[in-house]
Amino acid sequence: MALCNGRAPTNAEIDAYVLGVGGRAEEALNNLALDIARRYTAGSLGFLECDRLMNSLNGWSVSVRDRVLPEPADSIYLAFDAGEYRHQGDSDETDSEAKYTRPMIEEVLKATNAV
Repeated sequence: MALCNGRAPTNAEIDAYVLGVGGRAEEALNNLALDIARRYTAGSLGFLECDRLMNSLNGWSVSVRDRVLPEPADSIYLAFDAGEYRHQGDSDETDSEAKYTRPMIEEVLKATNAV
């Protein structure tokens, strides 16, 4: 899987990926999201790149398919989304990625046996 060389994939590139795997869009999106989550956990992709990729997948799903991402891709998207901002009640020093994203990604990977 090519990850668009440090940039967000275009809708056309996501279309091509989904068509290229030959399966249903839900299966392709879940496989791609799980691969992103595994690479994040392994440290081969950083938070910002994974967040950008998941935002692109979500945007494609909403604009092209007119629906939210399937599970577990949606949970992976939400995990990266949770790391984007300081949550109410958290101090300025709170690392949202460490507090929210990492544990949420680990939970999804364990739940799907994708570790």
